[in-house]
Amino acid sequence: MLNDADANHRAGDTTENKLDQRFYNRYYTLLNSLHDAVFVHDFEGNFLEVNSQAVNQLGYSREELLNMGPQDIDSPDFADMIEPRMKKIVEDGHLVFETAHVTKDGQRIPIELSSTVVEYDGEPVIISVARDISKRKKAEKELEESKDRLSLVIEGSGLGTWDWNVQTGDVVFNERWATMLGYELSEIEPSLDAWKKRVHPDDLPEVMQILNDHLKGKSDSYVSEHQMRTKNGDWVWIEDRGMVVERNRNGDPIRATGTHMDITERKRAQKALQTEREQLLEIFDSIDEFVYVVDPESNEVLFVNEYMREQFGSGLVGGTCYEVFQDFDEPCDFCTNEIILNNPGEPYTWQYHNPVLDIDLLITDRIIRWSDGRQVRLEIAINITEQKKAQEELKKSKRELEIYTSLLRHDLANDMQILINRLEYVEMLDDPQEIKTQCAQVRAASERMGKLLQLFTEAKTGKSEGLIDVIQTSIEQSEEAHPDLQISLNLEENKNQINLNMGELVGLVFDNILRNAAQHAGSDTSVEIKISEEKSDVVVTLVDDGPGIPESIRPTLFQRKGSATGGMGLYLSKRVVEAYGGSFELGDSVTNGAMFEIRFPKSLNSS
Repeated sequence: MLNDADANHRAGDTTENKLDQRFYNRYYTLLNSLHDAVFVHDFEGNFLEVNSQAVNQLGYSREELLNMGPQDIDSPDFADMIEPRMKKIVEDGHLVFETAHVTKDGQRIPIELSSTVVEYDGEPVIISVARDISKRKKAEKELEESKDRLSLVIEGSGLGTWDWNVQTGDVVFNERWATMLGYELSEIEPSLDAWKKRVHPDDLPEVMQILNDHLKGKSDSYVSEHQMRTKNGDWVWIEDRGMVVERNRNGDPIRATGTHMDITERKRAQKALQTEREQLLEIFDSIDEFVYVVDPESNEVLFVNEYMREQFGSGLVGGTCYEVFQDFDEPCDFCTNEIILNNPGEPYTWQYHNPVLDIDLLITDRIIRWSDGRQVRLEIAINITEQKKAQEELKKSKRELEIYTSLLRHDLANDMQILINRLEYVEMLDDPQEIKTQCAQVRAASERMGKLLQLFTEAKTGKSEGLIDVIQTSIEQSEEAHPDLQISLNLEENKNQINLNMGELVGLVFDNILRNAAQHAGSDTSVEIKISEEKSDVVVTLVDDGPGIPESIRPTLFQRKGSATGGMGLYLSKRVVEAYGGSFELGDSVTNGAMFEIRFPKSLNSS
């Protein structure tokens, strides 16, 4: 608003109120150079002179305006105020007020009018300077609307407000600032001390440090969470926010404003969440499985349980998961972050072999909310190495049982055929000694069949013994069943290295080879068995002095449908050896007899 001293908005001054006609042109030129409209009128309300801006502003010609008066251009809203204002101007000699003018085309213009009594041609007149304040009125309206909106927001959000004169220490609080502490506004002294003395003494030093740093320009705003004492002596948590809104030329703060928000319930919820989190972490620490939490955005490890620290060592938290758990230089290509982030409510279960610990894991990943509100990956991994080994052993046992059953049928069929052949032969004999010999062989074959059935009954027990013992048992049984068969066993000195841990199925392999030698190599056949070491294997070589294996059947010797001279027994024997991680091959003997080479890995060592 203009004051009385603003010479640019006056047509004259009471100390210079005598206008000489000779200066008329000079003053008229001056009036026309002003950006504000100027009107000169007598006390009866007739315009005596107007400047060009008045013509432009109202849309009338100069001649039209000189036949008009203030009552013709004032808005009807102010019609009743024209006469009392004229009276006031005449009495006081000067008046500044707001009104509104109406243009020739009916447009309403808000005006600030500065009117002064002067002499014109020796007569007192009124000269008025009219300033268009449309923009100012629009800005004031927008500001008022903005204040109203802000007031509604503050009232609706339940915020307390403070407006602090930093120089004097005076503070203006609103009603809500007081009521959130249990007071009426009238009970709160409007000073900074009213705030300081209610801040918890344990919090005050840090709060003042934050506030002073902001006053010194070290931060963009002041933000603090602290406790304040209520009227009844309780403590509530307050989130205090504010900023300096005015500084002097030296940068010293003059005025600061801000808000108070009661965050007691939020703090209670955070404390409850923290308690639940600590309890959950205690539970995780008590689990003898791998449990850890990772930020899926940065891959930073946020938590590992005690069991994981025991397995991987200390210093895991703060590192990246792919480095500390996988010993990788970059994120894992099998990472599940994307899967669980896209399905935050669903757990994802998978299996993985960890190369650092060399174990198999059953892993369940899911997204949970961390204490600071961010989404994180919780991973629980169960060591299933032994379980997988058991599954493999079960599969192996099933395979062995299948082979065992096939071998049993094969060997029983062979022994049954021997019994039938021997009995038919006995029926044709007259020599008592020969009959006795044949009966002994029949009895040996029968006993062997009984032992085979016993092995089948005990197959599920997983009974095992050393390789040397297995071979020696096969030698004894074969020599008893085939008296003409001569068998020698050649061992290296280090028995501990070659006495591998074998299942009973392996004995049937050697039974099968020795029986084939007795049946196909002719009478008085000898077999040499040699057991030796070779790098990571134990090698068993069996060589007889018979005619050897015909070239025609060698290619199909280990096939499932073999010839009558080899066939099924060797096929099954080869499967047994391979089930133990070994190999079973036909060799070339220097004596032209049949030669077989069987290899077993030393990892089966039983010593």
